[in-house]
Amino acid sequence: MSEIEQLRLPIRRRSLPVSGTIDCWLVNVSGLALDTPSDGGHRAVRVRQQFLLRLILGAYLDCPGKEIRLLRDPVGKPALAEEVNHPGLQFNLSHSGSWLAIAVARGAPVGIDIERHRTLSRSAELARRYFSSTEAEAVAALDEPARSHRFFELWTVREAHIKAMGSTLAVALRHMVFAPEDGRALELPAHWPALDAWSVLRPPHDLPVTMRIATPCPGCSLQLLELDCGPA
Repeated sequence: MSEIEQLRLPIRRRSLPVSGTIDCWLVNVSGLALDTPSDGGHRAVRVRQQFLLRLILGAYLDCPGKEIRLLRDPVGKPALAEEVNHPGLQFNLSHSGSWLAIAVARGAPVGIDIERHRTLSRSAELARRYFSSTEAEAVAALDEPARSHRFFELWTVREAHIKAMGSTLAVALRHMVFAPEDGRALELPAHWPALDAWSVLRPPHDLPVTMRIATPCPGCSLQLLELDCGPA
């Protein structure tokens, strides 16, 4: 894994990552000075997220962010409008609290999921509800905060796979099993690419979020970019 690339606004034009490499942007949107809805809260965060998403995609497409038009597919996965010239560009995003992560790839679908670090009071109960029995037992055997951290590791890897495939939790969740010690996929829905066709990427451990990126393209690597939106 390469070193973390530190960037500040404005974002300069950027080439699409080469095949087999995924760019992952991590941003704390609370530092962005931007006119937002007066009621603040979640609406203000969403405005900042959409602004930054368009800004980052515009850097790859060599056009102003305000010209980027986004659509959503039937399950809610964002995509570029058809009239935008985007040779091979694939992207996905996730947010948790004030943190936003955007994964950008070339040629292969990508999914990303993040969860800010925190303690869940019902992590063992949630693991029993959503995970395999082996995974749930591994989560329940830990003390906090390790229990919540393990739950988020196993949750984000699921979400990343589901988002890469443009599926939903309701459809895919009961067909997924992961190794509790390292999050390796042991079972995926039958019509998905084979287990060995996937790359699952994780950033360094000292980030403020748990993050997993998944793509049905083996042997991929990760370039992590931290964007500082605060005042210089």
